[in-house]
Amino acid sequence: MNILDIILGFFLLIFFIYGFKKGLVASLIHLLGLVATIFLVVKTGTIVKEGMIIKFGLGETLATILSYLLIFVIIMIIAKIIILLLHKMIDVLNLTALNRILGGLFGVLNCLLVIAIVLFILELSPLKNSIVKTTSSSYIVKSTRILVNELERNYPKIEREKDKIQQMMDKNKQQ
Repeated sequence: MNILDIILGFFLLIFFIYGFKKGLVASLIHLLGLVATIFLVVKTGTIVKEGMIIKFGLGETLATILSYLLIFVIIMIIAKIIILLLHKMIDVLNLTALNRILGGLFGVLNCLLVIAIVLFILELSPLKNSIVKTTSSSYIVKSTRILVNELERNYPKIEREKDKIQQMMDKNKQQ
């Protein structure tokens, strides 16, 4: 174990504690709320923005910001209500401990996803060889790379998209 493992282990612990406190249900509902927000902003953001411009006479920039914010707030309020209702059911069914433990594990998975994304971005940089060398002795990075490689093997589209991004980066370096 090296210093990088200690740092990453600290982040894994923080994500576990955060997930444990929230529980699996709240973590999943928040994630779904974020996905729903992005989806609704894409699908209805323009309609809400235009309505604000017409109804309140706002400028386009302000209307855009407020429409996205309004969609986000509405989705988060709905998510909070759903979480409260589901937590009541979990309490009644006496599943609080299981919800928290699974929430902690979900938090660890989220942290591993963040680590994988950061590694992916860093390895696209011109410092790729240096980064691979620096992180090669880290147990956590090795484990994360194994998971990512397994995903790429099972889902070839991920590898193709990664190659496209790498080609774009190489092309930009040459210019």
